[in-house]
Amino acid sequence: MYKYAENNNYTDLRLTVNEENANARYLYEKVGFKVKNIAYSMHLKKE
Repeated sequence: MYKYAENNNYTDLRLTVNEENANARYLYEKVGFKVKNIAYSMHLKKE
């Protein structure tokens, strides 16, 4: 992922992860990712 980004002149990487996925959050933070955005969502019931 990092090499691809570097080779293609990316300036940043963004990931989306479920807040309940503690293992993924730990991994991303361990390799240097920081929490940047907080998003809210709501499931709408269809009738």
